[in-house]
Amino acid sequence: MNFGLDFVPLPHAATATEIFDDGEFVSAVFDERTTKVHRLNPTASAVWVACDGRSSVHNIVAVLAEVFDLGPSVAAHSVGEALEVFWAAGLLATSQLPPEALSPEDAPTNVLERLHDP
Repeated sequence: MNFGLDFVPLPHAATATEIFDDGEFVSAVFDERTTKVHRLNPTASAVWVACDGRSSVHNIVAVLAEVFDLGPSVAAHSVGEALEVFWAAGLLATSQLPPEALSPEDAPTNVLERLHDP
C-alpha cells in the first residue's frame, strides 16, 4: 500500500500496546484476533506510538526525523517501511488480516485459558 503524506494511521481496535524502556525504547503489540504479539524495534515503536488517529504521515515523518536526528528522506523511508509492515500484519484500522493469520490453530480463543495451559 502506498501511504500518502496526508494518510492518518490508526491502530486496529483489536490491538493493545505495551511500551518497554529498558535502555532502548521498544514495544509489543498484541493482536486479540490472532493472539500474536509483535515486538517492535525503537524506530517502529516510535512510528506505532505516533499512529494515534490524529497525526498524518507527514507529521510522523517530522517527529521521527527530530527524535532520531534523521534526514527527511531517511525518516520518510523508515515511516513508510514501518507502516507497510503494520498494514501487512493487519494492525492498522483500515487493513485486513493476512489469510494465513487465522489458521485453525490460531483462531481467537480465550487467551487467559491458553496462557494457563500446562
